[in-house]
Amino acid sequence: MLYGFLCSQVWSYYETFPKDLTRIKVLVFYLMAVVTAQTAMNAHEVLITFGTHFSEVDALQKINLQWFACPIITVLAGFPVQMFYAYRMTRFSRSNCASKITKVIVVIVVVLALFASITSIIGGVKVYQGQFEQSIFNEAVKFQEMWLVSSASLHVKADV
Repeated sequence: MLYGFLCSQVWSYYETFPKDLTRIKVLVFYLMAVVTAQTAMNAHEVLITFGTHFSEVDALQKINLQWFACPIITVLAGFPVQMFYAYRMTRFSRSNCASKITKVIVVIVVVLALFASITSIIGGVKVYQGQFEQSIFNEAVKFQEMWLVSSASLHVKADV
């Protein structure tokens, strides 16, 4: 259902803003493709876990594609959006006072976005490796916590 809303919003965007810059249109199309891939991977996981392996408790503990679908695909969508957000902040600040404050905020956004991206990718890889060894899986939790905290900080900064 939410995917349907996304599709209609993308369609509406292309219909409403045909004269937008090409790079913005490419970003929107890229995000649509990434979210489509993530939705397909999640649907596959649900089908395999609850359909094919119904009532098998061991199937609930398998990671399958979730190491990639959640943290890494989320970064592939989130990082370009955060960079676009930082770019737009610099474009819309015109006064000297606002410009100095905006530059500080942009630097914070870029640093947090890079940190969130790196920790997310490391966490996803560690989860994949952790399927085979429990100590690596426990280490992955630290990277996932750093990813989630930095992502939450980015969202708080965006709302301010």
